This record gives sequence, C-alpha cells and structure tokens, in this order.
Amino acid sequence: MNVLGLMFSIGAVTLSCAFPQMKGSCKIPPRLGLAELLEASEQESFPMGHVVRYACRPGYSRYGAAIRMICSEGRWLSVSKGECKKKRCGNPGDIDFGTFELKNEEDFVFGAIVEYSCELGYQMISKYNSIECTADGWSRDLPHCEAKLCPPVVDDSVRVLSTVHDEEYTAGHVINLECKNPNRKLNGPSQIHCTSDGTWNVDPPTCKANRCPPVVDDSLRVLSTMPDEEYTTGHVINLECKNPNKKLNGPSQIHCTSDGTWNIDLPTCKAKLCPPVVDDSVRVVSTVHDEQYTTGHVINLECKNPNKKLNGPSQIHCTSNGTWNVDPPTCKEQKRKKQPCFPPPEVLFGELIGRKKQMYDSGSTIEFKCVSYYKRQGKKEIKCRNGVWEQLPACLVPCILNSNYIKGNHTDLVNAKEKYVEHNKTVKFKCLQTFEISDAKLLNVKCLNGTLEYPTCVKMVPCILNSNYIKGNHTDLVNAKQKNVEHNTNVKFRCLRTFGISDAKLLNVKCLNGTLEYPTCVKMVPCILNSNYIKGNHTDLVNAKQKNVEHNKTVTFRCLQTFGISDAKLLNVKCLNGTLEYPTCVKMAADEITVQPSVESEPHIY
Repeated sequence: MNVLGLMFSIGAVTLSCAFPQMKGSCKIPPRLGLAELLEASEQESFPMGHVVRYACRPGYSRYGAAIRMICSEGRWLSVSKGECKKKRCGNPGDIDFGTFELKNEEDFVFGAIVEYSCELGYQMISKYNSIECTADGWSRDLPHCEAKLCPPVVDDSVRVLSTVHDEEYTAGHVINLECKNPNRKLNGPSQIHCTSDGTWNVDPPTCKANRCPPVVDDSLRVLSTMPDEEYTTGHVINLECKNPNKKLNGPSQIHCTSDGTWNIDLPTCKAKLCPPVVDDSVRVVSTVHDEQYTTGHVINLECKNPNKKLNGPSQIHCTSNGTWNVDPPTCKEQKRKKQPCFPPPEVLFGELIGRKKQMYDSGSTIEFKCVSYYKRQGKKEIKCRNGVWEQLPACLVPCILNSNYIKGNHTDLVNAKEKYVEHNKTVKFKCLQTFEISDAKLLNVKCLNGTLEYPTCVKMVPCILNSNYIKGNHTDLVNAKQKNVEHNTNVKFRCLRTFGISDAKLLNVKCLNGTLEYPTCVKMVPCILNSNYIKGNHTDLVNAKQKNVEHNKTVTFRCLQTFGISDAKLLNVKCLNGTLEYPTCVKMAADEITVQPSVESEPHIY
C-alpha cells in the first residue's frame, strides 16, 4: 500500500471510531466456512474500499489466489477466486501381510481414517489398527502384522522329523512325528499341521509302550501266558473256549505285533449255530435275535414273491451239529396273475413327477427328479415288474463352495458366481496374484457327492536384479530401467561390445520364484588379416586400410584382374571369434574374362 492509501485507511478507521457509521461503509466482515480473518480487529465499521484477508482453517490449504474481501457501498465483496480445500496426506501404503480400508472420506484428505486388518494366519501386534489424516499429516506410524505361530512340540519322548528355522511353525506348516524309543508308539497321528489360528489341528501325540492288551473275555481260556500277562512284540498265545458247547469264531492262535496290537481281533466264543437262510427269494417268518439259530430252533419259510412257491418244506429245524435237518428250500416260479406294485419308497432329495397312486399296475412306469443342484444317479423312469419296482435312483449331494477355504488357500474362482456345484462337475480355480501352484491341473477340482478338495497356491517371490552379476558376466540389460522382475517373467540381456555368447537364446532368462540364472558373455577375439592368405588366394580387400576385424564384423574381398569366383557372395566373409575363412579366386579362361574394376598388379596388404 502506498503512503496515500495508508493515510486514507488510517483516517477512515479514525473517523469510524469517532463518528457514526459513514455512508458506504461496512460492518464487521462475514465469517467464511473454511477460512478465518487473517488479522483480528475490534472495529465495528470499515470504510468503503477497505480490504480484509482470510486464511484457511487448520487442516485446509488454499488453492488459487489469496482470499480477500473489499468493502463496497456497505457490502463485503469477494475480490479473488481462492478457495480452501482439505489438506492431503497421501497414500499411507500397504503393510506386510495386511490390507487397509479407507473410511469417512473418498480420498486421503484431512479427517480421513485408514483402518488396517491382517490376512488369514496373521495377527495385529500394534496397539492401534487405524491412522487418521490430521493437519500435520498421518497421526501415527503404520501398524504391523506378524504370523500366528503354533507352539513347538516339547515332549522329550517324541522326535520331530521335519522342522523349520527356529521352530517357528506358521499356518499350513506340516510336521511328521515318531517316537525316539523304537519300543514305543505314538498315541495319536504321526503327522499334524499348523492351522490359521496358531494351533495344531490336533494335540501333538505322546509315546506309549508297545504292549498288546491282555485277554479279558471271560469265555476264553489262554493256554500260554507270561508273568503279569504282559504280552510284548512276538509273543504267541493259544486260545480255546471254556464252554465245550461253543466254538471260536476265529483262529485259535494269535501273536503280538511290533505296534502293540494283536495280529487280528481276538476271537470270541459262540454257540454252534445253523447258518442263516441267505436265498434272497425266501422270507424267514420266525427269527431270533441277530438270526442266531441254535440247536432245536424251528423256523418257517415262505417265498417273498407271491408268484413263486417253495421247492421244499416250509418248516425246518437246527440240529445239534449246527446244520439244518434238510437243506433250506428255494423259490421257483409259478404261473399267476401279475401283481401290481404299492407306491415306491421315497428317494432322499428326490421328487416323484406326477400324481402319486395307491397302486400301480405291473408294467407301468414312474418318473423321478432330484431337487435343485442334486444330480440323479440311476434311471429316470422306473418300471413295476410283477409287484416289484426296479432299482430306484439316488440323488447325489452337491458341493457348497466355502469362501474361507478359497481365500485361505490364496485362490479364487474362475467363475466368481458359482456357489453350488453338482456332483461330478469340475470347479475351476485360479491362484491370486503373486501366488502359484505346482501343477495347473490341480486347479481343476471335481465335486464328488458333496466333497470337494480345495487346491492351495503358494507365494511366488520376485527376482531382484544384481548389478554386480550383470557387469561381472560382461552383460547389460536391454531395458536398463528394470530393477525387480515378477515370477515367470523374462529378462532380456545383451553382451557388452567385443563380448559374445554361444547361443543368443541364453540372453533371454526367466525369473522362477526368486531365482534367476544370469547369462555369461565371453571375450570374443578379433581377426588379424593375413596378407599371405589374401595374396595367395588371388584376392584383395575392398577397404585397403583394414588390418584387424572385430568379432561378427564382415570383411569384403574382391578378385584380382583375370581371376574370378563362382559366387560373388563368397567374397563377403564374417569374423567369428578370431577365425576368418578367406575366399579363393581362380584364373579364368580368355573367353570368361569380363571388364572388371581396375585392380593394382599387387594387392594392398598391411
């Protein structure tokens, strides 16, 4: 402001204090939503032309010109297009083994909150799981996730066959166990794995002595024993029934195996029984518990099919030697009117199409269908054959896709809309980015009656390019900006000048899970031109000044006058690692000589 303007402003303020509000003056400047007056004042009136400035509130930054207002004929008018916007904090970045979600705002601006969460198998070790964008930037450091670890196996009697560094067992890690003492055995599974919540899938087993259990069946007599009935590996015992009217239902001799069990289940004693009637066409009218027919037991028989009749007696009895008094009869066909069928049994998860009848004529058919997603196994139409239905179909269970298993195994569905999968249908999975599976065929999984084995993908590591290896192998990158290379991506190298490689394909190298085989270029020897060979082959150099030729460079020769070569292309020869095949020109007949460029009588040899 110039001196005159300053004096005018001072005078205006003085007048406003000493006298009532002048015509055209303004009252106190208005409050702005995101900005506040830069300089405070206790004035209640401001002269026309007075300018006030505003500053953005904490957490907001000015965009455009300074925010100013001027008093004009009793009103405050804006004299700039500046505005206040929320300050930006910038993307806070991902954390290892975790993800974040932006809340409150749609961008990383003042007031925005970023909330972090850990991936499956990892836990938050920081006190806070969120950060906030403040006027001074992000409110705190990023949180950290660490893997949930399963505890080590501390039982001194158990040996862990597979371990990891420092015995840090993370989700999915599998260990095999065995007893240190060969005379003991595990009282649980020999293989366990670490789950995503940091616990073993089962409690680690302990070891127990390999002893076979004593024989406690009171109906058996042990003919050979040992002190305290402690049966160890290899011990043999003979058994018999205490009751002579009973017999063993198994071998009379058993032995103790190395894993502390008898080689077969212990036999028991049972009464001498007549065999059950196994002919499927015969119905036993009178039975006993578990069909155990003892001496004197009488049973009555009849044919299940009313159109058939027995070819023997309808009543038989069990004799003292455990046989029937006669062979049980069978059923044979008899000519009768074909019988109708009663309504068929219900099919689990199946429905009968059409109206259900009280009786169905022989030869008539019914049709079944399965409920949604259940797949029919067997015939669609079933026929009544003389009172008996054909084999009913079954409805096989579909698979319900489990999103926790899919995400936990670092996979995703190729068809993201699938929820239910019919029996025998194939589900196609794909690995998440930076994850891979040993065989792509394992990503195609078939649903088998409600059971689906989910594939597991593992983290693939990128390759970090090593400048020392690159330079040390006399190579360079075709793309000089490359630093890191994703798994299964090719890196193209090239040999430095005067260096070469046996096969150019070896300069195209693929990154395989963090491993990269760097190509090696070797020093290529130049060719030293031999004047004796040149002159002796009746040739001369087109470029007479050449003495040495770099590897892979071409040397052009020409024939001396009156000499020629079968093919002019043979005069262009390439230097290959110090080796040069010199062309040979031969004397031409008089009628073959054509006018050639003038060549000195002596070749230029250097």
